[in-house]
Amino acid sequence: MSAVQPKKKSLYVSISAHGYGHFGQMAPILNKLAMEHGNRIRFTIQTGINEDFLQRHLHFEFKHIAKSDDIGMLMVDSMEVKPQKSHRAYRDYHQTWPKEAMLKVREIDRQRADAVVSNVSYLTLAAAKQLNTPSIGICSLNWAYIYLAYCGKLPGSEEIYSKALSHYREADRFLIPTPGMPMSTLGNQRTIGPLARLGNHYPNFRERLNLPQDHKIILVSMGGIPHQTHREKWPVLDNVTWIDAGPGQPGRADIIPIKNVPYSFIDILSQADLVVCKPGYGMFTEATCNGVPVLYVKRDQWPEGPHLVRWLEENNHCLEVEREAFDEGNFAEQAAQLLNRGKASRSIAPTGVGEACGYILEALGL
Repeated sequence: MSAVQPKKKSLYVSISAHGYGHFGQMAPILNKLAMEHGNRIRFTIQTGINEDFLQRHLHFEFKHIAKSDDIGMLMVDSMEVKPQKSHRAYRDYHQTWPKEAMLKVREIDRQRADAVVSNVSYLTLAAAKQLNTPSIGICSLNWAYIYLAYCGKLPGSEEIYSKALSHYREADRFLIPTPGMPMSTLGNQRTIGPLARLGNHYPNFRERLNLPQDHKIILVSMGGIPHQTHREKWPVLDNVTWIDAGPGQPGRADIIPIKNVPYSFIDILSQADLVVCKPGYGMFTEATCNGVPVLYVKRDQWPEGPHLVRWLEENNHCLEVEREAFDEGNFAEQAAQLLNRGKASRSIAPTGVGEACGYILEALGL
């Protein structure tokens, strides 16, 4: 007689679709949970990110609820925020809060969730609280702090900020991965190590791209929010090929669209000699944990930025380029300097992945 299989625990995971950075923090956690405890956990993932993207990066079965339940910030592009429009969006969001909260409670209840994880919707955490379901926030930022930084002087902003913050405080734990923003007003905060994926090493990587073994590769990735990249102005460097993670065809022999590279993003990043990006949690930690130097485009005002940059400077080779210089392609000197320095000798491990899994398993009662 076969043994009766125990009923799986139900984990409800809400992931912001404000670019791919929030998903990037959650993907290694979810993959590790599934690999080590998948026979005991049933996954529901609610996000506005399309399912094809999720399927490429998550290596397990899950139910996808295709919707977003947070605003984030409304953006001009991947670097610039629209404060006035963001404020109006938050004001409208909070005016319909009772209805949205009721719908969210029903949604989580339908999934019979044993625990809820949010990165980083406070609506999800508020609904979990109403259901008395264990909940965990995980993110290097929270929208209350970001909203306050951009909209704090606009009429009615204090009420919106206070309500958002109160709902973040309703989580049983709010995990802040290194190098996250300090969140001293959250009494439920816990700091964990970095979150990052590690790439695989392929000795024939350059051969597959018809490049010499000693050829240098620079990966340019400005994130999941559309950004106008003037790739035709990128400097032409000896013995260097660019891999462009943006949309469209570059039209230059030394620039390869990432869609033409037969490897996953994290494997491409790990093989690169340099990455060019905007300040962002995922790019900084994944580059650093894979030993790849970073040339980052200056991003004014974003309140998470200084904390990310400080950590990057302490743990990797990096330089900053002004936004205008990047747009005009005037960054050959910085790129060459980082290529000459090579990879950082110190290795940083993504220890936050295992720590986050431990907190989630505890919430599930496993």
